[in-house]
Order: sequence, then structure tokens, then C-alpha cells
Amino acid sequence: PIVMLRHQPLSQRRHGLTLVELLMVLSIITLLFAVAVPLMRPAFEDRNLREATRQINAIIAGARARAAQSGRPAGIWLERVDISAIGARTCLQVFQAEVAPNYVGATTGSLAWVDTSLPGSPKLILPAADAQILRTIVQPGETFSIKIDHKGLIYNCARPLVPTDLTFDIGLPPVGGPPGAMSAPGKPYEIKRGPTRSIVTPLALPGDTVVDLSVSGAGTDGRQFDPYNGSLAPIVPTDAPVIITFNPAGGLDYVFVGNTSFRPFGPIHLLIGRRQNVVDPLDATINWADQTVPKNLTDPSCMWLTINHRTGSVTTTENTDTVSLPAATLLPLRIKAAREFARNAIRKGGR
Repeated sequence: PIVMLRHQPLSQRRHGLTLVELLMVLSIITLLFAVAVPLMRPAFEDRNLREATRQINAIIAGARARAAQSGRPAGIWLERVDISAIGARTCLQVFQAEVAPNYVGATTGSLAWVDTSLPGSPKLILPAADAQILRTIVQPGETFSIKIDHKGLIYNCARPLVPTDLTFDIGLPPVGGPPGAMSAPGKPYEIKRGPTRSIVTPLALPGDTVVDLSVSGAGTDGRQFDPYNGSLAPIVPTDAPVIITFNPAGGLDYVFVGNTSFRPFGPIHLLIGRRQNVVDPLDATINWADQTVPKNLTDPSCMWLTINHRTGSVTTTENTDTVSLPAATLLPLRIKAAREFARNAIRKGGR
């Protein structure tokens, strides 16, 4: 038999796109992306700000949990980028901070006393074995605090930079000193060291988000985290981290900035902003009332993370642009207005 094959036209047998059609499709997709990406970028940036706030909230919760579990303070360590005017006010990484157990000497009968007759007096004198041990855990120039007889005043001490010196510098009030410890054999003592940075991998803030240390601090208008804090010369070393510790009960313990520390009597405010919007508050050319120049303090999309000094609980609120303030309003008043807005705003998250 004869089998007849039906011929199918080429236009009916083609199933793919021609090269010209494919290029046209790619061109249309590229054009759509070029139009859509700028419109979507603010949403992504705002999402990064909220995510950074959530992550810092989580690392704070972890610090409070560690303090409760260990029975001694733990906290967070805000690392400055570098020592430049902007880098010293910018935090990109948040570490865990640990506090070692108090040191009470090598034996149960260890005593300490203060000698005011030595060069560079006064000097803290410990038993030789105790001094050798303390020298292994305290670096030259490092500061620590001591309580004599486990009561009364807390005195600030430091290990001298001289490597062979077994004594330690101690700061005494203008009149008097530790009762019963101004001569040998002395009294029992308790040494408390400052927090150290944990070796655990730090939190790297997402995208271009940062903690803006230039306007973060304690209370309503303080700028304690700015190393200059309104002064032309740095008050604390520009590479000194900001360390916030929590006590085992969950509340704030101490805040450390350089070689200084203080117990906060008001909430801690951290402004989460963008790296390119960190500015030098001492720059006289900055117009804080100009909303067209990006600045974290005047950007309503930035976030405030507020830590209650009594309970350690964390709340997050959106920033206010302080646009209603007069143009001549000084920076401290703008900081105060923004922090008060954060304290009074509707709670956004955290616990």
C-alpha cells in the first residue's frame, strides 16, 4: 500500500522563540527591573533597619539569660569601626560581653592593705602569691575595682605599666582611706574586673545599618556614647567600645565607655540608622533643620531601641524627624525631643 505523508508548514512546526524575540523579552525584563529596583530600595532599607533592631534585641535577651544563669553580670559590646571622627561614632558589630568571677585572693586568709609611703603612692599591696595571680589576669594599664573588707567604698585600681611592679595603683578619697587597711596586715578584699569581649562570633548588622553612637546614650539628652560628647578633644579614647551589662536579676548593671563606668539612672537609648547618615555632631556646617540632607537623628524611618534601666526590658519605636522644632533648636534639645518621643511612642516590638 502507498502511505501518504502530509507536509506541515514550517510556521506550524516552530515551538521556540527566535533570537530577535528572545532579545526583546530580555530587554523588557531589564527595563522593568530598572524601574522597579529604585522603588523597592527604600522598602529593603527599612526592612534592614527593623531586622537590625530585632537582632540587637535578641542578643540583649541572650545577655540577660547568661547573667541569670551564671549569677554574674553579662552584656553586649558595641565595637567602634575605627578612630576617625565618623568611625568612632559608628558601630557595625555587636559582641557578647562577659564578666569574670570576682577575685578574693589565693587563700581564704588573703588580706590587702594600702601603702602611701611608696613612690607614686598610694599603692595597693597584696600577698606575693595573690599579686602574681592578679598580674596574669590583669594586663598592664588595665583598671579594676576593689572593695576592702567586703563593705564600704569601692576603690578604683590599675596595674602599672612597669612589668616588674607587684603593686597596684589605687585611688583614694582626699581624706582617709579604707578603714583598717591603711597598714599591714590589712583586711579581706574583693576585686571586680571589667567586662571582656567574648570569643563568640559577633552580630554583624545587616545591610548598611549601624548603631549611631553619636546620638545614642543614657537618659533624656546625654550623649555619653559619643567619645567627644560635645568637646573638641575626645573625652574617652576614640576606639573605646561601649559595653552595656545586665545583672542576674535582668536589670541594667553598669555601662562602660573607655576607662569610665556608670550605673544608669535612666533608660539607655540606641539609635539604629544607616552608615552613610552618621554625621559629626561637632561639625558647625550641619543644618539639623534641613530635612533634605540625610541624618539619622532626623530620619523618621530610623529606629530607637530603648532599654529600661530597672527591668532590662527592651522596646523599639520609630524615630521622629523633629520637623516641628524651630530651625535654631540646638542638637541636645533635638536629641531630647527624639528620645522623649521614643519613650512615649506606641510600643512596636521587643519585650
